[in-house]
Amino acid sequence: MHAEQLRMARALLKIDQAEFAKRAGLSVETIKRIERMSGTINVNDDTLKKLVRVLTDAGIELLYPGDISIDGGGGIRVRYQDDEASMQTHVWEVFDDALHDMIASAYASNRRIFEQSPDAIIDACLAELNGSREQLVNHLTARLKATGHRSKK
Repeated sequence: MHAEQLRMARALLKIDQAEFAKRAGLSVETIKRIERMSGTINVNDDTLKKLVRVLTDAGIELLYPGDISIDGGGGIRVRYQDDEASMQTHVWEVFDDALHDMIASAYASNRRIFEQSPDAIIDACLAELNGSREQLVNHLTARLKATGHRSKK
């Protein structure tokens, strides 16, 4: 992501740095520092994920050189959203992030985890949540709520 894309997207969304920081779960100073950059932003993966998630949730699509656009250059555009498809994609993205976090946590506990069978890897990941299906559901629900998702009851 380029700093220019972030500034353009925030302007398109008509939100100030404080609101963007709040939505991303970052400090205002972090947003200001990033927006002062030029070109590719230099941030850690977690910060980048938070920035992209805010933009994606708001319907902003990042374009990179070579993407389909008028001149083939980078930028942003508003993504067409089919509400049902958008919701399903969002839920799967959050689920994927949660699984990634569990695997990373299990790997931190046991660096040789990937030498085990797939079942053992799954068990180790579930053990990170105390092996409880209920805790997995709670973890995913919390992640969805944190991103503004409202489930249908």
